[in-house]
Amino acid sequence: MNPAAVIYAAREMKEVIPMKNRKAVVLYGSLTGNTEMVGKAMAEVLEEYGFETRCEKITPGNYPSSNRL
Repeated sequence: MNPAAVIYAAREMKEVIPMKNRKAVVLYGSLTGNTEMVGKAMAEVLEEYGFETRCEKITPGNYPSSNRL
């Protein structure tokens, strides 16, 4: 999926639930870089909606522990 399409689709959402201290972790695995672009695009949109975000790439030897999330 085109990262620009992800951003466009997310921006078309009409209703956002107001909450304080919203946090999100975007986990992705990518061999070619396409999924990385989509993950980063999702994090960008979440930040626009007030989320504190982190992107984490998942590889076979690099699973984030729950205390890092």
